[in-house]
Order: sequence, then structure tokens, then C-alpha cells
Amino acid sequence: ERIYPTSTVKIMTGIVAIEAFGEDLQKQIAITDEMLSRVSGNNIGLKAGEVVTVEQLLYGTLVNSANDAATVLAYAAYGSVEAFVEKMNDKAVRLGAYNTYYANPTGMHNDAMVTTVADTALIARHAYSLPLFMEIVSTPKYVMEATNLSDYRNIYNRNCLISKYYNVSYFYKRAIGMNAGSTPQGGYAICAVAEEPATGLTYLAVIMGGEEVDGNLYNYINAIKLFEWAFTSFTYVEVLRADKIICELPVQLSSTLDYVTLVPEHAITVYLPADTMVDTDIRYSYNTYTDALDAPVQNGQDAGTITVLMGNRILGSCALVTTSSVARSEFLYFLARVRSFTKG
Repeated sequence: ERIYPTSTVKIMTGIVAIEAFGEDLQKQIAITDEMLSRVSGNNIGLKAGEVVTVEQLLYGTLVNSANDAATVLAYAAYGSVEAFVEKMNDKAVRLGAYNTYYANPTGMHNDAMVTTVADTALIARHAYSLPLFMEIVSTPKYVMEATNLSDYRNIYNRNCLISKYYNVSYFYKRAIGMNAGSTPQGGYAICAVAEEPATGLTYLAVIMGGEEVDGNLYNYINAIKLFEWAFTSFTYVEVLRADKIICELPVQLSSTLDYVTLVPEHAITVYLPADTMVDTDIRYSYNTYTDALDAPVQNGQDAGTITVLMGNRILGSCALVTTSSVARSEFLYFLARVRSFTKG
């Protein structure tokens, strides 16, 4: 369903600006009247004649969702808002966000500017892959150093999952940033990333068209519910232990051992429902390359394969390897050669 993107537009603004400037974050931008002439809505009070850096503009745009910072970035990167927006739309197509169209870099309402939840998630996943982007959007408070026309500015994150400055009710300790905002036409939106370091799990949640009911912002409420459901319901499950003895394989031509045990070459861990019971829900299918091994046998020798299944779903597979070395008896080897020769 095509919907209005509201402030999630700034995710793409950040992507395009970071690609345009690369590592040149200290490049200085002299702000002009033209750059600010069409700015409305939330801003950090940038002034004509003020000299700022690309880094300051990125933090203003992505931390505080400031429309003046986003617009100045557009001019600084490609000379005009129109040229910058063209790059935004080109990038959306390259990312496969075919149902998204941008009309400005701020998210201020425009009837022509649309997206979908799926496209927004796709774009956000790309933004997540940019270390600088995630470093910025995870910042609760950025202190913008004094410029030639302004004292220092304290810039607070408008994503209430990250910062308690605007509202303490929605702070979420697992959140690591992205973007939140609203317009009357598009409702309340949030695109957020949360992680649980203990499990290594990271999730992206996208809520669009959220409502405010009795002072409660349901973009935040529903995002937190989704995160909690995901963290509770799924985890990484070790479905095959590396030390699990799978079978025994006879060994010939040895006077010390007549068999070796086979174990998986490595453990297999899979993302599954947290209530998965390995003993009852998981089954194994294995085969060996031969019915018996001839000594000498080396510890860790590849002797077969094992496949892990859950129902009819294949979860993974790996080699079966021997757990010990077995020396060859030269006498038994000699007798085997003699028997083979006489049979021939």
C-alpha cells in the first residue's frame, strides 16, 4: 500500500549525502539565503552567512530531523534540492524500492511523495549497512560546536526510543537508532533498529501511519511490542553439537582398534523459534562413504555427511569426521595383500 513517508525520507537523505561526501565530513558549507528560502517545520536555527561542516549538517538531519540541515545538505551535495531529490529517486530504484517517489529531502508533506512499508524497510536495511549512518542515528545528544554566527547547539535525538529528552515513556534500551517523525497526512512513523548483544540478534521494525490516542504515540508503542515479541519468540538454537557421536565405523587392517566413532565436523546453529525442542523437533539423516575404513585412519578424517532436518525443512549439513587416529598393522596389511593377490 502506498503511503506518505513523513520523516523516514531523511533515511534516504542521509544515504545520498554520505555517498556524496564520503569521508569529507569537515568540508565547510557557507549557508545562503537561497538554501533556507523554502525551509519550514522542525529546524536547528541555521542562518544565512553561517559556515557549518558536513558532519554538523548530517547530525542535524539524522539526530534532530532538522529540515534546514537536510535542505542545506541537498544544496551542498548537488547544487539544488531538485538535483539532490533526483539522486534520492535514482538510489531508491537501485535498491529495488520501486514504489517510492521523493519530492523533497525533508519529509514535509507532498501529495506526490509516497512509499511503502516494504520499501522503507529495504532502504533502512541499506542505511544500516553504513557505519557512519548508524553511528549518527544512535546518538542521543550531539553538541554542535559554535559557528561564526551561533553559540554551540545541543541537538537531541527526536527518536524517543533513543533519547529521553522529548518523552521518557518510550525509551527502549535495546534500540540503536534510525528515524522517527510525523505529519498530519502521514501520521506517526518510526523506522527503528534494536539489538540484543547477548544473542547477537538485530531487528528492524517499521511502523507507518501510527496514531496518537489519549496522548499515547502508537508508532513507539507498536514498535516496542514488535521488538519484544521478536526477541522473546526467536533465537539461535544449536541443532547439532560438534561432540555428538553419530555412529561407529569399522576399521580394517589395525591390531589396536576395530572401529572409530564419527562426529560432526562442526556444530550447526540455526535461527529458530525459541521454544524449539532439539530432542523432539530435530532429526538427523547421515551416510558414510564406505561400510568400513582401512587403517591408517587420521583423526578428523572425512568419512561421511550428516543433514539436520526439522520436519521437511533442511536446516544444514556438514561432514562426519573420525574422532581418533588408528595406525595400520603392517602384518595385517601384508596378509590382505597376499589374499588379494591369490584371489586375483
